[in-house]
Amino acid sequence: MFEYFKLIQKTIVDLENYNFNKYLIIITCLTALLSLGVLFSLYYLFFEFFFETRNFQSQYSLIDKIYNLYLFYLITLIVKILLGFTIFGLIMVPVGTLVTGIFADKIFDIINKKNIKKYKFKRKHNALYLSLRFSILCALRTTFINILILPLYFFIPIGNLFIFVFVNGYFISKEFLGNFLIQFHDKYYVNNFYSTRNVELYFLGCVISFLYTIPLVNFFVPFISNVLFSNIILGNKIKIK
Repeated sequence: MFEYFKLIQKTIVDLENYNFNKYLIIITCLTALLSLGVLFSLYYLFFEFFFETRNFQSQYSLIDKIYNLYLFYLITLIVKILLGFTIFGLIMVPVGTLVTGIFADKIFDIINKKNIKKYKFKRKHNALYLSLRFSILCALRTTFINILILPLYFFIPIGNLFIFVFVNGYFISKEFLGNFLIQFHDKYYVNNFYSTRNVELYFLGCVISFLYTIPLVNFFVPFISNVLFSNIILGNKIKIK
């Protein structure tokens, strides 16, 4: 575990590398735009389309009066905000995975050039395709699992934060790790690499998952995770057969 804390320190230092500036801006902006786009689309779909209030008000005079009460508006606003934050956090995880898959090779190469001990394996000729395919499959899997446990997020106050962190921590650690390793190795290698340090990697995945719950900070998480897992792969001395 101490080795991983050293890699986290190295990641913090690497974030100051000016070569990352371009990718920091692109990854952060792309993550923000895609996540907000999906969020507003869902908002319109559920609150404006399915629950269109104008027709609803015109047909029921009694409900129309209740609807116009300030308290009802306030409760509705609070519900919308809470739902928005919850859903936004769920959106960020698969979006972050997809964005990471696009730029994983670029980030890895920048860190590898600075690394004293170069990564000895050769990247596959279709590495970008493999990384994107891996990212898309992981994003779909994560989305599916989060939809299944969606009721837990809504009906277990406070505990929903822990559920989000612990569940997505597992998927995040495997996804970000696999985005890099799949460019050089097969799935068997990726799974074995993870299994040899699954506790440490799961812990880091939980930390990243928690960062996704912090407004504004969550936009930078995919980029930071890219740098962190590049260092983990380059700094890991485990030999996989």
